[in-house]
Amino acid sequence: MMKARRWVGRGFGALLILLILLIVASALVNRTLPTASAEVERLSAAEKGRLAEFIQLRTQLGDATWSGWGTAEIPVIVYNEQYAFLIGYPNPPDGWIKVPRQELRGGPWERVSDDSFAGTPYYRQKLPPTGATPEAFTVLVGERWVTSMPTQEWMEISMANQFREELPPFLVPIFPYPIVTNLFLRGSDGYISLLAHESFHAFQGDINPERLAAAETAV
Repeated sequence: MMKARRWVGRGFGALLILLILLIVASALVNRTLPTASAEVERLSAAEKGRLAEFIQLRTQLGDATWSGWGTAEIPVIVYNEQYAFLIGYPNPPDGWIKVPRQELRGGPWERVSDDSFAGTPYYRQKLPPTGATPEAFTVLVGERWVTSMPTQEWMEISMANQFREELPPFLVPIFPYPIVTNLFLRGSDGYISLLAHESFHAFQGDINPERLAAAETAV
């Protein structure tokens, strides 16, 4: 009986030590987490790579999912904490239109100097001080339906920030943000899947805008 208690005590002590080590490790990792995008004023190589992979997958598999989706020309907006970037839309008109409310937001797009995406120019604009973003959905730029998403990097940072705001103070420095955000976003593959989801909304808007608007305004 005494031996069993001794083993239980040792096991509990080992678990306690392991828990302390995990807490310390999580706290140390959290001190290295980014609080801002590594590249704010242009698309990073990693973001370009994810966008290129998404476009390739939609082109190759889109028509097998829904006729016309793979061949449709659908521009993409991705945005971080300061800028929205627009690819696949030469010389775009000002701003973006939030649907289905038809609210014009943003301002002029400017060509990103000394940079390109897949060998073609892309555009950007600084997000307005109101905090308005294109959001994760689809928007209109002029009369064209456009896929819209945060960059993966900014999604991960902003999700961690949301957790920090909602957690009890004692958990903020030790919460395993990378593990939890990865459970939600599932890395680059999950992010590309989210891009495809929003791209299909843009395709819906292109072929049947009334139905898309009705679905978004339904209670």
